Amino acid sequence: MNSFFSYLLINIVPVTSVTLMPTMMTRNEGQQINLTCETSNCNPRATIKWYKSSEDITSQTTFLTRSVEGLQRTISMLLSTAVKDDNGKHVFCIASNSPTLNITSNAVTLNVLCKCSELITEVYLKSICLQYVLGFRLNCLKLKLRVTTSMMISLFYTITETIW
Repeated sequence: MNSFFSYLLINIVPVTSVTLMPTMMTRNEGQQINLTCETSNCNPRATIKWYKSSEDITSQTTFLTRSVEGLQRTISMLLSTAVKDDNGKHVFCIASNSPTLNITSNAVTLNVLCKCSELITEVYLKSICLQYVLGFRLNCLKLKLRVTTSMMISLFYTITETIW
């Protein structure tokens, strides 16, 4: 009886890292968000899933694979438009090339500056003097009010108190 044996040898190399770039992201509302996750060389090629906080956003991404010395490197890109509700959310990706191995990237916090309908850069209120019944006078209460595009209000004041 003649028997022929065939062997298929597969070199399995697990994914060991996934890097998310850039590491910081600040955009104005309506601007494009471009992030890239890239895996280490592995075999078989890794799949990459994307998350914004706990929401799976993989459907908003594209990917390509590069072959390097018989191993595969997966590069995935996220392209989306910044909206104010994204502010403070963490984006990260998870790479895997086996059912039991998941490698998580660093997280990027999205800083989305709102698009204000009216922008007030600086308002100065000078020399607001108040008098109290007790004879105290707040002399020259100087206020500097700044409303930036992120609607952060900074209030700087100088109070000089004079007793009559």
